[in-house]
Amino acid sequence: RPDGATNFYREGILYYRLEDKPQEGLPLFLRAVENWENLGPQERDSRRQERKNYVKSLYQAASAMVRLNNPSGALEKIEKCLAKDERSGYLERLFKFFALGKVRFRLGDYEKARDALKFALTARRKNQPSDFVHELLARTYLALGYLDRAMESIGQVPEKRRRPYIRWTEADVLCAQNRTDEARRVLLNCADKDRMS
Repeated sequence: RPDGATNFYREGILYYRLEDKPQEGLPLFLRAVENWENLGPQERDSRRQERKNYVKSLYQAASAMVRLNNPSGALEKIEKCLAKDERSGYLERLFKFFALGKVRFRLGDYEKARDALKFALTARRKNQPSDFVHELLARTYLALGYLDRAMESIGQVPEKRRRPYIRWTEADVLCAQNRTDEARRVLLNCADKDRMS
């Protein structure tokens, strides 16, 4: 269906997620969104199973736009995604509000980024991984100058589960606290354990 959302969403995922080509996936997500929004009420009703892929296309478009250095475009898409998915819940609230926080962070709107990330943490399901949220929240607190809160956020991730990008943020916070020897130890330890990163 050239006027549908599903095929364009799926092809966009192929490029964006599987081949790591956001510049090729983005136009496909945008086409899926445009196609759905151009349908009349009766067509939308008869194709209601495609609505899920419309919402997911908004989310993926926002993600691709962030990667392609267009956070203002991403903000419009993620806010629309949040509005359209409020009742349906096709996407986990943790991921949607993390995405909003990430976009706000990239825009330099750190207070709104903090609020979105804190809400993402309250919305997470039991045992749902949230290390990535704690890391960005720590980086947000660092940007706001709240160094103790940044370190508290890092502390929410168990020591053994701190992947390299979390360790790098931890080291940045330690440097900001003038604890450079500790930061050096964190980075050396990280380098010893993970030579790939």
